Amino acid sequence: KRGRVIVTKYHDHDADGIQDENDEQLSDWDITLGDLTETTDDDGQTTFENVLPGNYNLSELIQEGWNQSNIACSEEGEIDNDNEHSIAVNPGDEIRCSIGNYQNGEINGIKWNDENGNSENDEENGLSGWVIFIDENGNGQLDGEEIFVQTGQDGSYDLTELAPGTYRVCEVQQEGWSQTYPLNSELNDCHDVVVTSGDAISGIDFGNQEVILGLAIEKSNDKGVAIRGDTVTYTLTLENTSNQIVQNISVIDVLPAGFSYVTGSTQINGLAAADPSSASGVLTWDIGTLAQGEVVTISYQATIAGDITAATYENLATCEGEGFSRTEQLLGSVECDPSASSAVRVEVNPEFSGNVGGASVLGASISLPAAGSETAILFYTLMTIVIGLLFKLGGQVILINLTKGKKYGKN
Repeated sequence: KRGRVIVTKYHDHDADGIQDENDEQLSDWDITLGDLTETTDDDGQTTFENVLPGNYNLSELIQEGWNQSNIACSEEGEIDNDNEHSIAVNPGDEIRCSIGNYQNGEINGIKWNDENGNSENDEENGLSGWVIFIDENGNGQLDGEEIFVQTGQDGSYDLTELAPGTYRVCEVQQEGWSQTYPLNSELNDCHDVVVTSGDAISGIDFGNQEVILGLAIEKSNDKGVAIRGDTVTYTLTLENTSNQIVQNISVIDVLPAGFSYVTGSTQINGLAAADPSSASGVLTWDIGTLAQGEVVTISYQATIAGDITAATYENLATCEGEGFSRTEQLLGSVECDPSASSAVRVEVNPEFSGNVGGASVLGASISLPAAGSETAILFYTLMTIVIGLLFKLGGQVILINLTKGKKYGKN
């Protein structure tokens, strides 16, 4: 008595070696049992009738572009994909077998320069020479024998010949750049891509922005020229010139000797604010965070000591902070470059003893009031000259009269 072998040929979309509900059957495939070859019909089946008892190899002619996932007969649970499946046919047996096949897929995408950092490709330029890889162990790093490719001149890449399965696709970060897409910390900012048989999956893109870190500071004052006891108002303007967020910003201002901070005088963006910390004339304000392009203005007052030496006094201001990406990744420290300075020329209240600018003022002696205005100083100087002239002219009149008196006395 002879046996019978029925073979079903199917498209194994997920390459798991099991015919699932959505795995359609394949026609026109040549199946071989021992020396016999049959072709699958429209239902993807072929039957070997009147098979003599014995041991046979079941195989197929694998078509170009296809791979075998499994040959299984009856209730066999193990995967056998070497295209030589041994079966034993006994008298009267009806053996049902299945053969699964799949096609490799591919993943492709673009690596682009996300200049505006908005996580969208706004027809921006591609980036060449970046490494894209399949992260088999899920650690976010390119290791050992993991598959990788480099992006081309236009930023494109292709990962080809991928068997059906789930792949984690990542990029190798480069110094000085911040990834803007994808952003998903649970996947190490990578893509999880499911590839099924014959898929060509596109749009698995990566965006990066070149990191520019910078803070700019300017400083001015409302005096320029002052005298002892004056109060000077300083204004500091700080701008985040980075294309990233800057956090933990401190503004440091070094007052010159003889200048003292006026408690309660700080204003930030026109509103009263806390006093800075102060140590040996070094003032420090904690500004916190500035977004890209954000500007903050600090103003404060300082008094000039009454015994200060006449000179030009310059004070310096700088700042420091830390740059962070949109995903709160620390990108590096940043400082104001260059620092800012503002000068005040202090003129001591002059006491006149007949001299203005080294010239005698007609013997008069007068002290100028403690005023910081150059106009006031000029006014009092002119008054001194006028008074001196009057004294001099008055003395001449008296002398003339005395001379006349002596002359008339002789007569």
